[in-house]
Amino acid sequence: MLNVYCQYSYAGYKIYRLYADGIKEVTATEKYDLPKSSITYFSRYGIKEALLPLPEGPWMLLVHDIPTNELDDMGRKKNCSLQIIATDKEAKSQLVKTAIIIANEMSSFQKLFAAMFAIKDTLTFDYDSFQTFLSETGTHGDMKKYGKPWDRVYTQDAALILYSGSSLDSSLSEVQHLISNKDKMKAVSLQWDSATCRPSAMNGMKCIYDLIQRILDRLNIWKD
Repeated sequence: MLNVYCQYSYAGYKIYRLYADGIKEVTATEKYDLPKSSITYFSRYGIKEALLPLPEGPWMLLVHDIPTNELDDMGRKKNCSLQIIATDKEAKSQLVKTAIIIANEMSSFQKLFAAMFAIKDTLTFDYDSFQTFLSETGTHGDMKKYGKPWDRVYTQDAALILYSGSSLDSSLSEVQHLISNKDKMKAVSLQWDSATCRPSAMNGMKCIYDLIQRILDRLNIWKD
């Protein structure tokens, strides 16, 4: 199962659980199954997208800074954030594919996601359309077309971190305690280019590091 949450500015920034029958606000007394660590990820920036295991066990897909169709007092688009939590192995497999597709097609995804929100008498979300999107990405068979380094995410169980700060360490400074050293070292980590809305290509050192990771994977160095 995939549980869907967002942080959205509606009478102030709040965290919501998205359901087929409506939107429920996450509060101090009612979390709607949102893991405690997820709240930290919602409130700390420096990451554009991440696919990571949470300390509580489930895997999380996080996408930050998604422009909405709502404007602030300065006429700028407000941003929202998305989290999807995989509660079982089958859901995790679907989440991995979704993460790779979003990372490589961020512009189209952001427009799609923003269009699913509407404010009438209250905030609404087109949950059925989003489930259709998740279903289509989850059954997407051709992951090989994305090439390196994405194949490490779906073949070697590697975490994915697209960071928006000057370095990986500075971007993760507020959430370091939530990520194990193994997951951080094994992760496919790329700097996010906000101008092109794409992850930056690997430079020479990144390619060498990726090659070393592949060798370690073959040696089962990461095996628990």
